[in-house]
Amino acid sequence: MEQLEHFHIDPKSPTGRPLLALAEKLYAAHGDVMDLWEATTRELGRLPRQDRLALFNAKKFLSFQLAKLLDTLQNPSRKTHQSLRYSNTTMLAKGPYPTFDNVTAIFSATPVITRTATYLYACSEWIDDALQGREFLHEIYSRLMNPTSISLPNHIVYIEAGPMAGEYMAWNFNSGMAAIDAALSHLVGY
Repeated sequence: MEQLEHFHIDPKSPTGRPLLALAEKLYAAHGDVMDLWEATTRELGRLPRQDRLALFNAKKFLSFQLAKLLDTLQNPSRKTHQSLRYSNTTMLAKGPYPTFDNVTAIFSATPVITRTATYLYACSEWIDDALQGREFLHEIYSRLMNPTSISLPNHIVYIEAGPMAGEYMAWNFNSGMAAIDAALSHLVGY
């Protein structure tokens, strides 16, 4: 309800009702995902390999279902976006897909190279949350958290640590000075 109020959408309108129902389900699903994450962290070490494989496959299946939801959501979003009748210049800059332009890339067999320096936000509060460090998963700048820069350290950890990859983490930097600064900051306790 709060989300619809934020965007001044009547929850009793023909578009507000399904939007409210979907938002409530998504927020409930977020809680379920957090519960699953906690249970996985707690129980994974105790599960036999066959059960871990089954759990992985079940989660992978859920990811595909989420991608289908995003892809389905794209059609009404695109229709609304196009109904705004932006100028050709604006449409060339924003593109015909306002929210997700390539959901299938999420499931590419090879990592997708993301070529962007900016991100779309649902509202200005999200930008503020990201820049103030209150929400760490909101991307601020493409060099920090895009799928390419996340995929690279994950692959490096796997190559370097092999079966022990779950015990390690890597971070990639865009310059040698950034890497030196991070290493020195870590050593002095920042």
